Amino acid sequence: MTAQNAFRNAPRWQKALVIGLIVVGTALVIFFGLRAVHAVRRIHDRPPRPASVNVEEIREWMNLRYISRVYAAPPGYLCDELGIPCDGNERTSLVALNQAYFPDEPGKVLETVKNAVQTWLDEHKPPDAPPMGTLSAGTPQP
Repeated sequence: MTAQNAFRNAPRWQKALVIGLIVVGTALVIFFGLRAVHAVRRIHDRPPRPASVNVEEIREWMNLRYISRVYAAPPGYLCDELGIPCDGNERTSLVALNQAYFPDEPGKVLETVKNAVQTWLDEHKPPDAPPMGTLSAGTPQP
């Protein structure tokens, strides 16, 4: 007897029970799956805590897209401050940008980006908050 025949020959209540358990199981998988997706989105969309933001931690290997994500400064703003086009440069490291646009001025892009991010953070901090670019992770909040 095959499984298909066994299901056909089963009593009506067993068929209803199997179908009901499948529906309930599917609903639970969808419910908890959507909760997990929502939780991951909240984690990734959360801006950094002010106590963990320190522009001195910006390094030359970072790119404009990464910096804009971590420090919540738009990549267009950073490109404008550097005086370079954003198209094709958002995923280029700061050292590569420096070599491409300012080959005679080593470290210019890094320092310009640090200053631009600090300015952005100071201009867009919530009222009554300490300056966001000056605290490090181990500094206690007042």
